[in-house]
Amino acid sequence: MMKPWEKLATTTTPDGTWLELRRHDGEFVIRADGYDLMTSRQHGSEDAMMALACPKPGAGATVLIGGLGMGYTLRSTRDLLPADGKAVVAELVPDVVAWNREYMGGLNDNPLEDPRTELFEGDVAIAIRKGVGRFDAIPLDVTAGERDPHGAH
Repeated sequence: MMKPWEKLATTTTPDGTWLELRRHDGEFVIRADGYDLMTSRQHGSEDAMMALACPKPGAGATVLIGGLGMGYTLRSTRDLLPADGKAVVAELVPDVVAWNREYMGGLNDNPLEDPRTELFEGDVAIAIRKGVGRFDAIPLDVTAGERDPHGAH
């Protein structure tokens, strides 16, 4: 008998999209309006995003990440940043932040707890406007607004 998926939490985004966090045998899925938006099993694009956006951040580099998701882009950014660098992650949905802290932090060595991480809870566009001239790179994962019925990202 196959072990069922466990529904951990649900929330609604400001635009009315319904999000659901599910877990099965250590794998996590965030679903948006019934479609798989992201999974902990497939995150290669998130892992590569920072390496493409800013492969060799200089001393004191500050990077703004648009969207927390499962934390893979934040973790990749943190791994590339120098000791005096800063990763600012803008997340619009407070529950996604809570899900990372409660359920998914272990996927990425708790990147929200890293002292080089600064959390901006709000729209990434506002974070960009407030930080004009502050950021050395701004990787944005724009797939969150797209719906593919086949689950591709």
